[in-house]
Amino acid sequence: MRFHLSKMSYASRRRLRRIAPNQPLKHRPYPHELCTDAGSVFAKQRLSKGVHHLMSIRLCLCVLTVTATVVLGCSRDAQPVSPSLTPSGVARSDTASTGATGSLAALVADVEHTVSLFDACDPETFNAALGAGTCIRPGGMRFENFLEELGRHHSVGAWHFAPGVVSMRVGQKLVAVNNGGETHTFTEVDEFGGGIVPALNNLGGFGPTAPECAQLAPGDFLAPGATSSETEEEGGVEKYQCCIHPWMRAEVRIAEKEK
Repeated sequence: MRFHLSKMSYASRRRLRRIAPNQPLKHRPYPHELCTDAGSVFAKQRLSKGVHHLMSIRLCLCVLTVTATVVLGCSRDAQPVSPSLTPSGVARSDTASTGATGSLAALVADVEHTVSLFDACDPETFNAALGAGTCIRPGGMRFENFLEELGRHHSVGAWHFAPGVVSMRVGQKLVAVNNGGETHTFTEVDEFGGGIVPALNNLGGFGPTAPECAQLAPGDFLAPGATSSETEEEGGVEKYQCCIHPWMRAEVRIAEKEK
């Protein structure tokens, strides 16, 4: 039921004016409209409070995340990244720099680079062809097969130095170990050349005997199991070969000491 302003009493008109004093009387809402508007306002206030509450929760989560990040960053920054200071203000480390340098130099100097001398001779056939005691290892390649492979490939794969290339530094030791069953040499030469056994030189086509091989001393021959060693004193590239089996070769590359 709607009320017409023209039929309202003076007291009712006064009550409506107090409810909506800023509106002209002819535009003032009816009582049921005021109730509807008040309900909408109340709902909007509730919704606004809910939104503000949700925003507050999100703000708290952001603050907690930032705080945790700052705390973790500070804890990491708190770890020492340089030598600690003694009460006198002098930097301290677990090992004195001079001692560490000396220890490192000693370790570098103590390094050994080993070259193994290998073969695969058959004692029965090698000793029969070359003399007793020529080959003392068990089993292996027969002598006739050895000669056949040398003539075909100008080398016999089982007779070799390993590794064929060595990289080291001045002050380090080069060691040669005969792990084969025959006698070998580990001889430094200016250029690779032929050996001291003419038949093998001719069969393999190695050319003239290397000058260093023509000047061998008894101590240059390494029996099976024997070793030889030397400390390298200058940088450069050195060449080594067996003067009996001249296809057995190695190249040693020597770098200067680190400053």
